[in-house]
Amino acid sequence: MRLFSFLLALSVLSAPILPAYDEPGSPEKVEEAVASENPKHNGDSASNLRPSPHTGYEVPAEGSLQWKPLLLQNGLFLGLQHGYRFGMQEKTRRNIRGPFVRDYLDSIKGFSGWHDGDEWVANYLGHPLQGAVYGFTYLNNHTREKYIPTDFKSKDYWQSRFKSMAWMTVASTHYELGPLGEAAFGNVGLEPGTKGAVDLVITPTLGLATLVVEDFADARLIIPLERRIHNRYIRMVIRSLFNPSRSMANLLSFKVPWHRTTRAGVGFQTDAFPRNGRP
Repeated sequence: MRLFSFLLALSVLSAPILPAYDEPGSPEKVEEAVASENPKHNGDSASNLRPSPHTGYEVPAEGSLQWKPLLLQNGLFLGLQHGYRFGMQEKTRRNIRGPFVRDYLDSIKGFSGWHDGDEWVANYLGHPLQGAVYGFTYLNNHTREKYIPTDFKSKDYWQSRFKSMAWMTVASTHYELGPLGEAAFGNVGLEPGTKGAVDLVITPTLGLATLVVEDFADARLIIPLERRIHNRYIRMVIRSLFNPSRSMANLLSFKVPWHRTTRAGVGFQTDAFPRNGRP
């Protein structure tokens, strides 16, 4: 949780020195990005692209998950979490000194009950944010689903979000119990009462809820504010702070935290947002 807050604060404070116009500058440029990522769907055929009445661009009818960048970005996130733990937690540094394989297996055997000894804020705020980062990382690396607009009545929207929840489950389970996770590096679970089911359940379930809330905030709060506020630095802060998990996922893909795949950059000084229906 503290690592998450530190990186997000750093990204916001760096806003004045980073470019504000790295994103598509118009719906037409979004269309170009869609076509370049889905080359077999280029062309004007209605069967290739599905129009969205809420955006001003069209969502590709098909797409694929880009596994290499997905795994690399999740690996980077895992490394950042371990780096914070080893840098800030003396117990983690101490536990790594024992026999690696034996201590890892003993840590897995220490799994018991619901609670893991962490504070409430870590279990029920930090881990949902962690899960939402995994979810946005999944969406960012799917050549179709990252273009699906926020529409709570859309089957496409919910299918894509539940797929992201499946990835949250895989990634968070590995973080808790996997050979590169906290049970191996730092031996969480080696001491009784430090490894329970709480994070395995809360990370993907409340992670999905957090992701959906951030989608809602982006569509119903951030976009209306951007229609009225043209100052790029204020836009940077609004996009980053009101969508913290999405901001972290953007950083993991080496994009500025206020990046949006489906609309103009914060430096775009005209009304580049759809007005008909929901954003």
